[in-house]
Amino acid sequence: NPCGVAEGASLVEAYRKALACDPVSAFGGIVAVNRKLDAQAAHAITDIFTEVIIAPEASEEALAIVGAKKNLRLLLAGSLPDPRAGGMIVKSVAGGL
Repeated sequence: NPCGVAEGASLVEAYRKALACDPVSAFGGIVAVNRKLDAQAAHAITDIFTEVIIAPEASEEALAIVGAKKNLRLLLAGSLPDPRAGGMIVKSVAGGL
């Protein structure tokens, strides 16, 4: 269950706001971000026990910070598709698509 969500001018600001929603439930949780994980955010996230971080990408410094944590997994998911981009339009016709 999500225990916090926030936005901020920087990733670390958004993370700290989200953590403030319920810091007890966040212990041992999963952190998902929608921006490149930077060193400042990686330090803040690894201040408490976190199982998984999901990010579109990460800086070299952030990779080193996360890599120093024994039981922390980092999933680099790439960017999400643009929801405004045109997609395939499927129309049905008698006997086929």
